[in-house]
Amino acid sequence: MISRDAILAAVRANQPTPVSLPEVPLFKASAPSLIEQFQENLIRGIDKTAGPAALADVDVAVVRAAFGVAETGSVWLSEDDLQVNALGFLAQHLIVLLDPADIIGNLHQAYRDPRFKTARYAVLVTGPSATADIEGVLIHGAQGVRSMTVVLVSP
Repeated sequence: MISRDAILAAVRANQPTPVSLPEVPLFKASAPSLIEQFQENLIRGIDKTAGPAALADVDVAVVRAAFGVAETGSVWLSEDDLQVNALGFLAQHLIVLLDPADIIGNLHQAYRDPRFKTARYAVLVTGPSATADIEGVLIHGAQGVRSMTVVLVSP
């Protein structure tokens, strides 16, 4: 018997005796209003200490962009907007909230924004990626999000 099989056999032979789960009491809600409690707990943000792998099963991410670029249809997202940088790429669908007053004309104006000098991480996102192989099969969302929706809304 190889060592792997011996180890697994020993683990199987030494399993603890199953025990029944304890009875869980039903606690009454302590908040005067369930809606208020729900809203208060809903406001929690993404844990900045969470690793990118923790976001692997995120279907929809909603972020607010610092500004948009009319020339390219891009939005500028930094670590302040994303909280965890991988959020903008691991989510299946990205919904971006953008103040219409924060739309600038072109990339030259974007690069003059002082946040480019102070941000540790920033990215201009134009939408989902697409790629085509030699046979001409086009795949949308090959890398990153599968869809991006920009919602124009004032703060």
